[in-house]
This record gives sequence, C-alpha cells and structure tokens, in this order.
Amino acid sequence: MSLTAVGRPAGEMLGGRFFVIGYVPVCAAFLFVLLLVWAGAPGTTLEWSEAWRRVDALGAGEALLLVFGTVVAALVLHPFQLPFVRLLEGYWPPWCAGAARWGTSRQKSRMERLERASRDLTDGDPTGPVVRRAGLAHDALRVRFPKQPHLVRPTRLGNVLAAAEDRWGDPYGWDGPVVWPRLYTVLGGTAKANRPASGTH
Repeated sequence: MSLTAVGRPAGEMLGGRFFVIGYVPVCAAFLFVLLLVWAGAPGTTLEWSEAWRRVDALGAGEALLLVFGTVVAALVLHPFQLPFVRLLEGYWPPWCAGAARWGTSRQKSRMERLERASRDLTDGDPTGPVVRRAGLAHDALRVRFPKQPHLVRPTRLGNVLAAAEDRWGDPYGWDGPVVWPRLYTVLGGTAKANRPASGTH
C-alpha cells in the first residue's frame, strides 16, 4: 500500500487484507512487547505470572483502549511496510551509496567463500566430511545468493530474495524472461490485478 492509499475510504482500507498483513502483525508485536514489560523487562528476570496477572486485571475499557491503539498504530505503519521491506532488501537511496557498496562487497566475499568451499571436492580427498562440507556450501550458495553476480544485494534478505527470483525456473529448465510472457497469458484475473507495480523490483 502506497501513501496515496491513505486517502481511500475507510471501508476499503479496513478490509480483510489489512487485517491479515496490517493489524495482526502489529497487534502481535505490540502485545508481545507489552507482556515483556509487564513481566519485568528489561530486568534480569522475567515474572510471567505477574504479566498474566496484569492481563487478568484489565477492565473492558482498558482492553478496548489497547485494541483502538493497535488499530491506529497499524493504520499509521501500513503505508511504510513496502518502503521498509525495500530497505531490508538493500534497495537504498543514492545518499547511502557508500554503505551499499560496502555491504555488497561483504556479501560478495561471503559468496566467494561458499564457492571455494563447494569446490573442495576437486582439491582434496573426497571423504565423507569433505563431501558433506562441500554439499552444505553448495546448498547455502544456491539458497542465499543469485547466480548472476550483478544481482548481489548489500543485505542477506535481499540476496535470498534475489536468489529465489534468479533461480526460480532452474528445477524445470525454464528461463524467467522467456517463460513469463507465456505464463502471464494464462494467469487468472486476481493474479494479474495483484501483480507488483512496474519498477518495484
């Protein structure tokens, strides 16, 4: 949801999708933090019995106030979900170019270490431990990094998502740019309506 969605009618914003991706995560996070505070956080010991006693002592008005507060927090935070996820993926603004280069360099170093570890079989005795280490390195490389070096992002989340996008057709021998136009013609109306806007990836 973009910032322009704030001007939409309340009934449209407070639909089922908002409940699932907006209200439920905010409510869960807020209640978890509240329980921690009631249990004695940030102290050294947590008294969960005290937290549950506080929950049991809540009145109807206080419970309604908590519900109202989480709804307001969810409405305020909802437009920022996509930009925040994009930051976690490593799509940073131009003024963070130095940090992006540093992060990308670190991720490429990790990628190169995994590539070297996955090739250990050719350099050493193919015993059980060597095979296992090489296999684990190969699996980690496949899951955590894209095949194409220019797609490496400065964050781990960005690389995992880039790997999923870059390797999605490998098990079937499919090339994404070739297959996608053919798949798009047979997609249902709901999938086409919910496709990402141009330029989001």
